[in-house]
Amino acid sequence: MHRALTCPVYGYYTTRSCIFGKDGDFLTSPEVSQMFGEILALWCVQMLDEVCHEGPFNLVELGPGSGKLMQDMLRTMAKFKLCNKMSVHLVEISEQLARQQEQLLCPQWTNAGIDSIGETVCYKKRYTPSGIPVHWHKDVEDLPRGFSLVIAQEFFDAMPIHKFQHTARGWREILVDVDEDASICCGGDDRLKFFLASSKTVTQKAFFDEKLAGDKSTAWEISPASVVVLRSISKLITEFGGAMLIVDYGHDGEKGDTLRAFANHQIVDPLQNPGMVDMTADVNFCYLKKQLENLVVCFGPVTQGEFLLRMGVGFRLQQLLGSVENESQRDYLISSCDYLVNSEKMGSHFKVFSIFPNIFEKAKMALKVTGGIVSQLAKVKVFVISRTAEIDILNTSLTRFTTFAAFCRMLTFCSVAEPKLHNFLSKTTIVSPFAVYSVEAAENTDSSNERKEDEERKKIASVKRRLTQLMKKYEYPSLPVSTAYQHYTKECFEKAGKGLKVHQAMPEFAKSWKRLSHAEKKEYESKVLQAIGEFSDSLKRWETSLKQRKLGGVLKAITLGIRFDDTKRLTRRLLKKELDHLKERYDCPLLKFSKPYRLFMHEKLKAMYKDVGDSQQHRLRSVSDQWNAMTAEERRVFKRRADQIAEAENERLDQWRQDMFNRGLSNVVDKIDWLQTHIGTLRPAGRTLSLAKFTSILDDLSKKKSKSKSRTEAPSPA
Repeated sequence: MHRALTCPVYGYYTTRSCIFGKDGDFLTSPEVSQMFGEILALWCVQMLDEVCHEGPFNLVELGPGSGKLMQDMLRTMAKFKLCNKMSVHLVEISEQLARQQEQLLCPQWTNAGIDSIGETVCYKKRYTPSGIPVHWHKDVEDLPRGFSLVIAQEFFDAMPIHKFQHTARGWREILVDVDEDASICCGGDDRLKFFLASSKTVTQKAFFDEKLAGDKSTAWEISPASVVVLRSISKLITEFGGAMLIVDYGHDGEKGDTLRAFANHQIVDPLQNPGMVDMTADVNFCYLKKQLENLVVCFGPVTQGEFLLRMGVGFRLQQLLGSVENESQRDYLISSCDYLVNSEKMGSHFKVFSIFPNIFEKAKMALKVTGGIVSQLAKVKVFVISRTAEIDILNTSLTRFTTFAAFCRMLTFCSVAEPKLHNFLSKTTIVSPFAVYSVEAAENTDSSNERKEDEERKKIASVKRRLTQLMKKYEYPSLPVSTAYQHYTKECFEKAGKGLKVHQAMPEFAKSWKRLSHAEKKEYESKVLQAIGEFSDSLKRWETSLKQRKLGGVLKAITLGIRFDDTKRLTRRLLKKELDHLKERYDCPLLKFSKPYRLFMHEKLKAMYKDVGDSQQHRLRSVSDQWNAMTAEERRVFKRRADQIAEAENERLDQWRQDMFNRGLSNVVDKIDWLQTHIGTLRPAGRTLSLAKFTSILDDLSKKKSKSKSRTEAPSPA
């Protein structure tokens, strides 16, 4: 594969003049649309901002192809006034492709000859029209030392691979040999074929990891040559700083047989016409992550469509649509963007993968705590472009999630300065500096939570369904009392030893209980006790009957099912105790918000009276009366004060989270967040207050009102 692509005399990349685009053998993202290069450039600018790097830096591209990607990136980065700080370094083994890149990037400069930069050597040096130096290198080992941002777009899919297949004798490497029978039929010209090695090869012993390949897969591909390149880049960015972004065909270990070849945009046999076709194989990101662990921090892979959307490609498209001159240009822009992000086209076929120095391990931990996403700015929408071409960022361009910092770069690039827009964006929560990991963490967090909830719901439903079937089939005796009684017995009969009264058990039951006379209460209690006695007797007879019929298994199943059902009702209280313990031990400032108060802020308090106890009902009714007596101005003052207190609580919570992270207690924060979500009664700090704080604000306002009233009614001095 290496010789077929890079041989100086017969190699595909070294001898072919027309490779990319419609007239070539395959199409790449930079040839589809300029927006692809612009988004990658914005990613680079964002990385410079995130690490606060203000000095010179190297922009490196591995396998720059036609040079179109670098051309779009340089044009974009020039808007951020970075031309005098950057130098471009292209790793290109083909001198013919290097000449094409030179004509595109540096059309008016002459060769400066072989140039030595520190301990590195480039075989060609040019300058762009804006004065940016461009260097060409044969190998990544020749790259200069310094802060580097490395881009590899469709580079690693062309790196040579080793292919293995699982057989009855274990894993064996697939090799290439001459097919003698086919060669004779073709007049003596050699024909090639794949065959399995009879025993373990040297490559298999040195590089193959059976645990990583797993038992389920039947084929596995690895690329030690890719690891050599990535380790060199990892050493560079670890020692001098930087980051790397990879965009390529790939998977996370779920595929095994991906070797293929392209000619005239069609898939062909990779063993036919070697040197005349483009050979490629999907990048095994699972294998690469395993080889790079403990060296760098890896994020991804995520789909190209998700990455581009969350980096703001929708907004960039709308900005371009606003400047088109005719309908054909508009259709081209929309179709090209759709080709990049559509899951049925390039959107899901290409993956995005990023690499950072190990110093970012702490950032990765912080992102796990927060879920790696930012506030949702708009509802999830299908990627649809408005035919009016209006820039409506709040409704259509921000689909799903995006990083705030990334979108700020997009606003600067598009020269958008709308006060309302910036005010809106400034209210979002900035969490993740890494667009790649933002997508990955959001998907993992959402899918993990949904999976756990689904499993729990299915388990509960299965137990209840089976329990109901068994009870009905074997005539389990029922308790002939009211539904209200069944509810309150579960709450208070286990606590009967503490002297709990019936009307204290359930607020719903208490309402009807209060309306009864003393004699009626006594009569009802006697009927209840009689019903319980009858139920106990019938239950004993039922159990005895099952034992006589040798159905002890059924009896045990129903008993366990009933216990499980009752346990689920008590789980919430147990989780609440655990949450209170963690909050008290670690001084967590999370507020216990009252559900009636949150609804009261929407003036729906009265609808909640039936869901609260007597004492809280009285307090809420008093507060409601005060609220209704307020003027519109007083309500505005109150809400403003409430927002101030809520913001102060938010700051305390953020500071506590940061302190816990610094102490290495991120797992405690994860546990508290999970408990909050699972219990459902506690809410994250937001623009809400506890009932006590809310009442205190009302008291302060009423005092001020009474003072001002006394001053106005005081008699004037004689």
